[in-house]
Order: sequence, then structure tokens, then C-alpha cells
Amino acid sequence: MTEQNAPPRLIVNADDLGLCAEVNAGILRAHAEGIVTAASLLATGRGFEDALHRLRAAPALDVGVHLAFVAGRPLSGPGSSLAGPGGSLPPSAAAFARLWLAGRIRGEDLEAEALLQIGRIRAAGISPSHLDSHQHVHLLPGVFERIADLALRQGIRHVRLPDERLPPGGVPAGRLFRLPGLLALRLLSARARRRRRLAPPCRFAGFLDGGRLTEERLLSLLSGLAAGTTTELMCHPGLPPSTAEVKAWGYRHEEELAALASPRVRALIARRGIRLCRFGEACGSGPAGEDQVMADPVA
Repeated sequence: MTEQNAPPRLIVNADDLGLCAEVNAGILRAHAEGIVTAASLLATGRGFEDALHRLRAAPALDVGVHLAFVAGRPLSGPGSSLAGPGGSLPPSAAAFARLWLAGRIRGEDLEAEALLQIGRIRAAGISPSHLDSHQHVHLLPGVFERIADLALRQGIRHVRLPDERLPPGGVPAGRLFRLPGLLALRLLSARARRRRRLAPPCRFAGFLDGGRLTEERLLSLLSGLAAGTTTELMCHPGLPPSTAEVKAWGYRHEEELAALASPRVRALIARRGIRLCRFGEACGSGPAGEDQVMADPVA
């Protein structure tokens, strides 16, 4: 079979594992009952220990690192230049970018924090296959080079480049507010791709629908996957969060969970022969033939 005729490969990667118990429960359910094949673990999250407990029952779930340089508290403590008033990380990607570009965050502190977060995950017995970051701040100039080199030294071959393509039918009206962010991420990803090549290219989807991935949008995304390509689909399944901080995001965690476990979605994957896989399998570092192939629609 030629590459052009090969079925599409799809990595369904759930962000924010470790954020809180409700998100953890939703991600593990989306893996057990749906199409999630990977998750990015937040070492700084209040639900980190809960996530480790739940992962014991999910040995097939591919786990990576969800670096946090914004929101929450750094593992390196209040003495780090990442810590602001009260010892907290910058509250948003925009706040982080201002501090970073003004030289108020030291590169060595950034690397030290990243190592601590990766180290906490490794200390739990997990060998991370991939790396991304909360609010995609790892793409910023100067940050990406440091994180990409660090990832290679840590044996992590895949670093997320969220260069989502514009949908053929245009951006849905309800997601137009995310268009400036999508264009910025495309520019930053193109810059990053020119500087480092950590693994065979992997397409990306899910930013436009971040926190609001419906069944219909998921069916549309799956229908558009091209033969012979590998795509990482970012998603955010979960149960309704109990903390005000997470509620304020406005994410529809339960709706995403329902979409990812939808019988219609699973039937379309089977009909198109889409191969659900993990990062190592898709990027050439894992054993051949271990992809999950959904051969039969689920009733």
C-alpha cells in the first residue's frame, strides 16, 4: 500500500490530565469508552496524584507532559523569576509573553521549572512520549528553542506544533473569536518548524474547537482527514469541574466527552479505516502494528 493510499492515522490527545479529579475522570472515561489514545499530564495540577491513581487502570493510554508556565504555582518555588506576587505563575499566555520578552523571566529558571515538571512525571514511573504546554507558551521565540533542546535531552521526540489548518468550509461562526489565536499559532509553529525537527511531521487539529468540541464538529474533522497523514487532535473531555477557576474557562467538558465516546464517531472511524494510535507508533519510535484499528461500528 502506498503512503497516498494508506489510511489516516489519528492521535486523540486529551489536555489537562492532572488539573482536577473531574477532568481526570472524564479523560479516563474518554479513553476507556471512546477514542482518546493519549493525554498530557499537568505536573503542577491539584489533581496530579489523583491522575496517577487513575492511570494504573489505563496502561494503554499514552502519557506526555503538559508544561505549565502560566496559572498555578511553579514547582521551583517563589524564588524563581517565573513566580510573581504571592508566588504564582503569570496568569495567562499574554502576561507570560510580556514578562518573557521584557527579559524579566530568566531562561535558566524556565529550563529548571521544565525539568522539575518532567522529573515529577518520570518519578511516578511514566516515560513521557510527547510534550506540549498550557496555553501553548512553549512556542514563543526563545522559549521553543530551549524546550525543544530539553525535550531531546530527555528523550521526548514529539513537541506539539499547533499549526491547525483553516477548515475548507471556513471557521464556524461561533469560533471566529479564536481565529486570531489560530493565525498566531500557525506563524509561531512555522517558525519553530524551521528551527527544530524532533519527529516526522504531524498535523494538528482542535484549537478552533478548544473546550467546545461537539459531535458534529468531530465528525467533520474526521471526514476531512487525508489518506497517508498523521494528525494530533487536541481535546478537553471531563466531568463538570467543581472549582471556580476551571469553571471560569467556560469549557464544555461533558459535551466533549460525549462526542469522543459517540457511536456515530466510532462508526465513521471504522468506515473510513482511520487508525487510532499513540505518539510513538505514529512517529516511528514504537513497534509496528500496535495501532488501534476500529474495525466494527459500535452499536
